[in-house]
Amino acid sequence: MDVGLITALLERWRPETHTFHLPFGEATISLQDVSILTGLPVDGDPVTGVDPTLTIPEWQALCLRLLGFEPDAHFFDHSRLRIECLDDRYRHFHIADDAPEEMVQQYVRGQVLRLLGGVLLPDTSSNKMKLIFLPLLEDLDFARRLSWGSAVLACLYRAMCRGSYADQSEIDGYLVLLQIWVWERMPTISPLRRQLLEMPSEQQDPDVPFRLDGPLGYRWNVAFNVHHVSTRVARVYRCQLDTLVDTSRRINFKFFTNINLQYS
Repeated sequence: MDVGLITALLERWRPETHTFHLPFGEATISLQDVSILTGLPVDGDPVTGVDPTLTIPEWQALCLRLLGFEPDAHFFDHSRLRIECLDDRYRHFHIADDAPEEMVQQYVRGQVLRLLGGVLLPDTSSNKMKLIFLPLLEDLDFARRLSWGSAVLACLYRAMCRGSYADQSEIDGYLVLLQIWVWERMPTISPLRRQLLEMPSEQQDPDVPFRLDGPLGYRWNVAFNVHHVSTRVARVYRCQLDTLVDTSRRINFKFFTNINLQYS
């Protein structure tokens, strides 16, 4: 994560409008951005529920039933579980071809829970994940119908609203989405990509927008050439944001200017 870029953006975030205030106007991340950049579903039922106030033995019993194993009590922090617990569980875990359906579903729940609690909907701890998502994964068909993209964007909005205050030093939420959104929408700030991931050298083309078998944001999962682009320096990003220009308006202005010259 580019901390300098995130800091410079939060300084321009307005909680009243949920938008970034830029020299040419306001801009924000939309549901369409979430869908195209991450591939997360933005249609369907909302991700809602009540935070269950369970004891640690009750959480252990729920993990045993839905995940297939019972974490030790020292991995718990009330309704949160240390991420290393799932990492240790699935580091060398193997699903056989003839594995029962229940074991397969337990494995899937564990991987989805790791993705939700550690990447898409994390908290500021960086090493713990909330178990409130686990009951939503009991019925995988039901979980598939939920609008996870909407939940991710809502939590990111809330995190940026909290992080925009001067007395805050931490921020949670899916910051990868924010960073990729800036790189896509503001190309002058984005780093230079060395090559597309997993493509033979003879097929590498910098003009290829993205892999056809993944979301648009996947094209940033490559090595960067940082020698020509300043990174992790908030002061540099502040200057770049201050000098941004709405390219679409500038092009339209030139277009109409040329039209006037032709008719004059």
